[in-house]
Amino acid sequence: MFITKTAKFLNLAFRIKKLKTKYKNSALCLTENLVSIYTLRFIHKTVVSNLRKQETYIILIIFSLLIGCKDNKKEIDFQNRKTNSEWSKIEYKERNVEFKFPAKDYKIEHDTLKVDWLGNVHLQRWTFNTKNEKNYPNFGYSFSHYKYPEHNFTKEEIDEFFDGIVKNLMDALDAELIYNRQIDYHGNHGRELYYFMPSTKIYLTERTYLINNEQYALTVITKKEKILNKSIKTFLESFAILK
Repeated sequence: MFITKTAKFLNLAFRIKKLKTKYKNSALCLTENLVSIYTLRFIHKTVVSNLRKQETYIILIIFSLLIGCKDNKKEIDFQNRKTNSEWSKIEYKERNVEFKFPAKDYKIEHDTLKVDWLGNVHLQRWTFNTKNEKNYPNFGYSFSHYKYPEHNFTKEEIDEFFDGIVKNLMDALDAELIYNRQIDYHGNHGRELYYFMPSTKIYLTERTYLINNEQYALTVITKKEKILNKSIKTFLESFAILK
């Protein structure tokens, strides 16, 4: 069973590598960039030689970087666009949380992933693509929510869960980990992760929390020349649980 699951995982990893190679050179395009973030969660059990069972969490965030170039793109004056204080607030009423995007033209996606021993994992994700407009310092933003209605995380599983995010994101995207630090939101465990992907010359910053057995993740993709922009902090710190 484990060998079969591993083979399927390796086959997926191979397809991921082909996808990255396909779009690798396109990342240098300086006009319109459409970035979509697709998250797949694979969780499998490993049986060690002494028959002890250890649960290993594997989380892969796969980027499909779709580039469209237009010759007659109109220049947009940065000073005429919204400032950070004017960001659009999005209320996720189902979970009584909120976050902010630079503008309102975002999209929402829903998905359900079936995992044998975990049951159904429900995903809801909001994404905002900046389309490389010059007033935006980042390529795109994503807020994701995962529900695990059929599984309760133990205290011992939480660190393993986050460690799996760190390691497998590096492996899947050939990314370099710049930093990984523990954070919390009102006593709930979380991580802040910062990666660089040499093949595409882009940076990824993520804050993810495990709150009441559900995961919330805020992800921003940044241009190399704009890695210190204030919009990253504005987005990451916009997450709040409403009273």
